[in-house]
Amino acid sequence: MASPFYFLISCQEQVYKRVQHYAEEATEDVKERYQAAANSFRLPYWDWALGEGDGPIPDFFTAQMINVTRPNGQQQELWNPLYAFYFHPLVPGDFESKVRNVDRLYAIYQAQHPDRPLQPSNIGQNGNVWLENDATVNGNTSLLPFRKASGGFWTPNDVEMTETFGYAYPETFKAAPHMNEYVNEHEGEDEEDEEDAWEDEEEDWDLSARASASVARLYSPSARNMLTANPATAGGTVQLVTNGTFTDWAIATEALAHELPSTFIVRFLLTGDFSSDPSVDVGSWVNAMPQSHEEMRKRTATTEQTYKSSISLTSSLLDQIKAGKLESLDAKDVVPYLTDKLSWRVLKGDGTSLPQKDLGPLTFEVVSTKAHIPHDADKPISYSEKVVKHPEVTSGKAGGVAA
Repeated sequence: MASPFYFLISCQEQVYKRVQHYAEEATEDVKERYQAAANSFRLPYWDWALGEGDGPIPDFFTAQMINVTRPNGQQQELWNPLYAFYFHPLVPGDFESKVRNVDRLYAIYQAQHPDRPLQPSNIGQNGNVWLENDATVNGNTSLLPFRKASGGFWTPNDVEMTETFGYAYPETFKAAPHMNEYVNEHEGEDEEDEEDAWEDEEEDWDLSARASASVARLYSPSARNMLTANPATAGGTVQLVTNGTFTDWAIATEALAHELPSTFIVRFLLTGDFSSDPSVDVGSWVNAMPQSHEEMRKRTATTEQTYKSSISLTSSLLDQIKAGKLESLDAKDVVPYLTDKLSWRVLKGDGTSLPQKDLGPLTFEVVSTKAHIPHDADKPISYSEKVVKHPEVTSGKAGGVAA
């Protein structure tokens, strides 16, 4: 599997050159420190996936102006580009700080699963100037227009690891040289020699295990703590985990692509006890495509394409247990609760609601599976492959399944 954010590489290369330039301009008393920082430079990221557990949005995202120390030691007040950045009107502004974290998350996933290259897939009606509609892409598909210096075009298999371009993230770092060291060390070598150099370093590191441990430590502590803490409710404490095992809940979603708008959003909610009570936002399923694909999709709906996704319910259910509105994660409690409370809204790309009569191409079904919490904090929560379906939760509702 290869990250789709190839443009990030070009951006990082240009920023890296500017960083090197400014490091060279530093005064002698700080030049060594500036150059060391420049040599280890990688575009920064904000790990929004940590949620509230990592505290509020950092101040440097919310301040309109920032004070910067120039390489010559002078202080200068600048407009903060992390607060807002105004793009050229001919280039729409969709490159945000969050994209860099998505690149990081893709890199972590690829490090965890080195044996999962990009599988052959039909792109349906999502063609562009390089690929025709209904083309099949795979790990050897040329990533036009990104050309290698040695000739030919990059492919997904070429760019599975960010180290190919001289940078890594804390969770994927495997004693990789800094960007300038990599360029200097391998300058003049052909592509095969470069790949061999990286493979030699990989022999000394179990990168997959390290990446998995990072994910377990970063993203599951709050869930583990809540599940194992036996939360106190109005009726007393609740035991959610037995012998390290609990029931995990999710919504399995499907949609027939050619019968829906090219862009749609499904918002899942837990309704309140009374009409005046606010609904609880469970999660959203977003399918976003350029508006230009709409007419093409209508004209060429010759192949059936199904979108699938999954929306986790467990975290929201834990909040309801803590609030005393749900007894446990057992099916005897969750199924009737969700049957009564789970609802959804389907929105088109312009934000207007899709009428219930048009929800036929959508299917929502609540499912559950057993999950195990290992004692080792570096081991991720494991999930059983046996999935239990609960069609009665959504049966009889627009988008629900037949019971």
